[in-house]
Amino acid sequence: MKRNSVVFLLALCPLIPVSSHFAYALLISGAFLFYFVSGIFFRFVISKINPGSSSFYFELAALAVSATFFYQFSAFFFPVLTVSLDIYYFLAAFSYVLLLSIDYYAVQGFSFLPVFRFIPILLVFSLCRELIGTGSISLPVMYGFWEIHLLPGFSVWGSRFWNTTAGSFILLGFMTWIVKSCNRYLSGRDRI
Repeated sequence: MKRNSVVFLLALCPLIPVSSHFAYALLISGAFLFYFVSGIFFRFVISKINPGSSSFYFELAALAVSATFFYQFSAFFFPVLTVSLDIYYFLAAFSYVLLLSIDYYAVQGFSFLPVFRFIPILLVFSLCRELIGTGSISLPVMYGFWEIHLLPGFSVWGSRFWNTTAGSFILLGFMTWIVKSCNRYLSGRDRI
């Protein structure tokens, strides 16, 4: 249990390009939720069919169908952003966090679902990265981003380094350190 938070932060690594804008993170988070719900549904349907040892492959195929459906939905409502996110929609469908969440749900119900911890981490990471990297927050609209500039004069005193891949890895390491320190502090308080 202690390593789960670090695993979730490290699971962001393939999604580093996606977290450069908050609008991207919102769409990927929606994709994660959609895949999770459809994965549970498909697991239920496949268990009723009972294909035996090949049920795992049917589930993966069903997740691919879900990813394709979400991709088409996103392409209709957000065509410009979908061009940037197309491969990440399919990476998210086969993410370790998503597959682990579906497995945990099948065994334990809602007691521990990694996807519900991963999504806020992804959103907060993306929000922090964009805010300190560009001084604004972007929201998805039909033809790109709607940027809300929150830090006036950012072009004079701000640093776009934090919005680069190198800056995001430093932020990811910093967030991992914070989470590990909080876990140590909380585990120390529980012993008292």
